Amino acid sequence: MVGVNSDHIAGSAVSFDQNVRLSAVKSHALVDDAFIIRESISEVISDVRPDIVLKGREHQHLENPELLALEHYGGRLLFGTGDVGGHPSSLVKQNGASLLPITDQHIRAVLKQYSFRHKFVMEDLKELVERFSTMSIVVFGDIIVDEYIESEALGMSREDSTVVIRPFESRKFLGGAGIVASHAASLGVHTTLVAIKGKDSTAGFAEEKLAEYGVKSCLVEEQSRPTSLKQRYRIDNKTHFRVSQLRQDAVSTECERDLNSLASDLISDPSKLNAIIFSDFNYGAIPSSLVHSVLADLAGSGLTVAADSQSSSQAGDLSKYIGASYVSPTEFEARSLTSNLNDGLVVLASQVFEQIACPNVILTLGEDGVLVRAESGHTDMLPAINQTAIDVSGAGDSFLVLSTLCLAAGADLFKAAFLGSVAAAIQVGRVGNEPITAAEIIHVLHGLEAN
Repeated sequence: MVGVNSDHIAGSAVSFDQNVRLSAVKSHALVDDAFIIRESISEVISDVRPDIVLKGREHQHLENPELLALEHYGGRLLFGTGDVGGHPSSLVKQNGASLLPITDQHIRAVLKQYSFRHKFVMEDLKELVERFSTMSIVVFGDIIVDEYIESEALGMSREDSTVVIRPFESRKFLGGAGIVASHAASLGVHTTLVAIKGKDSTAGFAEEKLAEYGVKSCLVEEQSRPTSLKQRYRIDNKTHFRVSQLRQDAVSTECERDLNSLASDLISDPSKLNAIIFSDFNYGAIPSSLVHSVLADLAGSGLTVAADSQSSSQAGDLSKYIGASYVSPTEFEARSLTSNLNDGLVVLASQVFEQIACPNVILTLGEDGVLVRAESGHTDMLPAINQTAIDVSGAGDSFLVLSTLCLAAGADLFKAAFLGSVAAAIQVGRVGNEPITAAEIIHVLHGLEAN
């Protein structure tokens, strides 16, 4: 909580109006609340009763009227330099929805043409979002925790050619299949997550977040496997290197048996479900036997089965999802599947369609948007909606969830791609994974609807 001196109290030291100063302080990421100090500081402290009052170190040897007020109830007076390091932009509150509606007129025009070609308006998409609260899905995949460690570069070591950094802030976010499930739950969907966890504090953090986000978690513990933790060291608001604490080998036979048993129980009555999502980061947490069993049991049920098999620092295998009804690989993942390094995107998407017998294919292309390839063979491009990305991690997860839910709600692939792109636009507008809400989606759709 930060007190901002009123113009009257600050007197000749005022350079900016008190309301301008108050607004600037409130924008700071570490500030929960701020207020104008209009009375004596002793009265303010007696009313607020803070545990600690922090002042600049230049006040340390001066008279401090706060001290007497604090001594009445056991509060403490501390002094600091205000030196936290890092880039100032990392301390400004970020909100993906606030970056939208879109101001780039070219992007707006392209989006308008896309919706015109596929015969829908924003109101149609809002109705889709409203249906989510009546739906139920199961997510299979890898639990990952993402840790963002904001750091300051101190320089080069004189002993060797090593860059020396000083971490000053750490934030953890739920990632992997955990955030996929959390996005769905945040949108009102009854969501169950089936995954592997380790016996460690990272698993405890993930379970707490899943409960907070309203996800029903069915987690199988394998003590010899750590819960995946990906640490990103960021300097000046950019990630400079990552440390991944994880294993990529297959799960034990016992865990595989437990996963298959859970899956069998959860999909025993497909009429109670609307979709299945495989969020596969290829760290061994989704055995092929599980995939084949689920796809075989659901064949002919009409249930939407979406699969995302990621290849980044790890090797993905989209081919094990033959028979899924929807896939959204990156261009790299699609070329790895088809061994096609030369043909254009339309040909590439068609080859994915043929190779894994999947009627709905969307190639995700990062900042270039997505290419949509429907079962009819009709293709179209949709640009990335948010052209000022802050953090691209998690964009594919949010896209997967929204597009899958749209298909499960009866929308065609082109509407699904549009809503998925809206979700990705919100996600890349902030640092770290946070579940997307229906209110955020509607907010962006309102903005796109307005001229």
